[in-house]
Amino acid sequence: MQAPPLKDVIRGEVFFVSQLKALMEKYGVYHDVTGRQISRLLKERVELGFETIFGVKHSYIYDKALSPDTLSTLLKEKRELYTRFVGIITDNRYSGFFAEAIVFLALCKAFSLYGGHIGMHILQPEQRWIDGVAYKIEFPIAISGEVFVLEVKNNFMQLSPKSKAVQKLLSLDPSLNPVLINRQSTVKLKSQIMRSNGRVVDLTRLLLLQNEDSHVFSDLGIDHIVTFIQQLQVGGSEYNGITFKEKVQQFQIKDLVQASVQVPTWVQAKINGLIVLLHLATRFRQARSLLKGRKAISMCSALLAQHAYSYLLGAQGQPRDFDDCFSYATSKIVGTLSRYVSKGQAIIKEDLLRRLEDLRAKQFLERRGSTFWVKDFGLPENWLKRDP
Repeated sequence: MQAPPLKDVIRGEVFFVSQLKALMEKYGVYHDVTGRQISRLLKERVELGFETIFGVKHSYIYDKALSPDTLSTLLKEKRELYTRFVGIITDNRYSGFFAEAIVFLALCKAFSLYGGHIGMHILQPEQRWIDGVAYKIEFPIAISGEVFVLEVKNNFMQLSPKSKAVQKLLSLDPSLNPVLINRQSTVKLKSQIMRSNGRVVDLTRLLLLQNEDSHVFSDLGIDHIVTFIQQLQVGGSEYNGITFKEKVQQFQIKDLVQASVQVPTWVQAKINGLIVLLHLATRFRQARSLLKGRKAISMCSALLAQHAYSYLLGAQGQPRDFDDCFSYATSKIVGTLSRYVSKGQAIIKEDLLRRLEDLRAKQFLERRGSTFWVKDFGLPENWLKRDP
């Protein structure tokens, strides 16, 4: 969908800046791009103001052409809606802890289905094992012998390397691999976390508990960035974010797996895809320790497997021929490994086919002849436009 000129969107209107940035996401535009456009318009078409809500200053912009009376009326209406909006997204009953609970249930489901295939465990901070799953919300998980630290951030604004919410995750011990599960992140943040052997899941939507003020999202024109979910039912009782966190250590794994049916299908698919990509990444790093003669081939095919699987995830269930998977994956290889791929293409291609067949055996993809596809798995990252 083509983004309209921002000056046309703002004409005759008042917007809180963060609301406007979320609105422009509907057209696939990153927040920083909208921010630069706003800065340019401040010199000619719009004015900037500030409102304090719950002790925090929030900026808003408005069309210079508005009369004082119209501006006052519009600002009063927007402030009332925006205050209710901020109240929801900062309340752990509805937002932060609730989103963590949804992701936790999704991981429990993934563990029950696929954990045995990839040596997956969910750990408590004390590293104690309980039936393979630690009953904790934000937690480390082990996959194929490596430990990944998961952080769930239900932030409204896009996260970047400068965001306070991710500083702890970005300063982990090098032996721990960071995983960020958030609504939307910048290209730079995704790249930085992947360079640290981690991964980002962009859910694209806030995960919120349905409540009496849920309508404010549609009133503000940003209902495309939220999914509302009813109170969670686990073991016969209902929970919001806070009560779930208080009781989570008392739940049985079978009850958590049963409760995972309340996780939106698209969220579960992204978590499933994340688990497989983390597993494939560990295989690439393990290939580095092989003897020299086999090392290059294994590293190439392991890296190709990551790109080929991402390609299949991006196809959203549509079948893809193996040759197309190989072509796409090789196009992503640069540097020294690309020369190895060129020299040993036949044997590397054969090794990649073996790896994809291994994924089929583990139920991570489907195969018919030379055609592959995935179902119940989704691409974790969401890539928006870097230009308007």
